[in-house]
Amino acid sequence: MDVLFTDLSRGYAVGAYGLFKVTEDGGSTWTDLSDPVLTERGLHMNALQRLDDGTFVLVGEMGLVATSPDGRTWKALDAAVEGSLSAALPRGQHGVLVIGMRGNAFQTEDLSEPQWQAMPTATEKSLFGLARLSNGRFAVAGSGGVLMVLEPGKEPSRLTSPAESGATVAKTFGALLAWKGQLYAATDSGVHRVAALR
Repeated sequence: MDVLFTDLSRGYAVGAYGLFKVTEDGGSTWTDLSDPVLTERGLHMNALQRLDDGTFVLVGEMGLVATSPDGRTWKALDAAVEGSLSAALPRGQHGVLVIGMRGNAFQTEDLSEPQWQAMPTATEKSLFGLARLSNGRFAVAGSGGVLMVLEPGKEPSRLTSPAESGATVAKTFGALLAWKGQLYAATDSGVHRVAALR
């Protein structure tokens, strides 16, 4: 479901039913990580990120949120929501924004003692894609062609894909990438440039 490399040698891969693998040689070989916090329940692990303070955060099925100082020993946190979480991105030095099923989006300023705050999304569609933009904003995408910008303290604003992008036929938006002033999305009709960023 997700892969994260912290340097040219060390990387992590997470997936379905508690899958968690680690490489120390740039991906030539992989070993299973067996931490009971992650593997005993056999949950799907959907996204792995490293926060600005170096803390690892993992989100997944049934509201799974777990943190680690080193990527190997994990602690489960009280979930923001019972539904599955699909993506996470750092927010500030110690915080994170998570998104998931039924339009859920939650943020906390400090994962060491999380105080989850719901962010309005104005949708009940499942959210899958997340990209950090400038000025504390985030692009969010999901099923039903949902594509919007979230900004703490403000209502969400919709993004509209230009007709020539090809994304107008997409029914589901997945992973997002903000790059060189443009927003790209993996969709059910291929990868498309979906918006110009300001």
